[in-house]
Amino acid sequence: MRGIVLLPALAILLGLPVLNCPAGEPDPFGYFIGHWTCHGQFVANNMPISATIAADWDEHTMTLTLHHDDVAPHGYHAVETWGATKTPGYFHNSIADRFSGVRWYSSHGWQGDSLAWSRTENEREIERFVYTRHGERNMTVEWLVSKGDAAPMPGDMLECKKD
Repeated sequence: MRGIVLLPALAILLGLPVLNCPAGEPDPFGYFIGHWTCHGQFVANNMPISATIAADWDEHTMTLTLHHDDVAPHGYHAVETWGATKTPGYFHNSIADRFSGVRWYSSHGWQGDSLAWSRTENEREIERFVYTRHGERNMTVEWLVSKGDAAPMPGDMLECKKD
């Protein structure tokens, strides 16, 4: 227990980076911790989609691990790791799934009630996930994707409720 208290103090004294969290929050991702049940639709064809999202905070790595699992018949399953960078107010996310492998996203954190993860290639945004909180137990997750040279357009949207 003493080591937990001494490590942040030692990091500050030595000038080492520590997790950059907004004032008043234990971590920037605490809102997401728990199990979520989601329902929505694909934008292109209005087909329904359902998913579960389970998120846990890992105190040892100071990261959020998020499991996104579509409900059959859809086969998307992803593991995400969200964490802070050395730059205050700047975050990274890695998403791994069997369709696209591992992808890297960045975020500037909460902007009002939304947290957006953006992926770029050749200095152009090609994909974005936007999490918008609607009270303590409800959020929407919107996935936007770019086709060709076009700006990212909605691919699917989920409305989620914390169990």
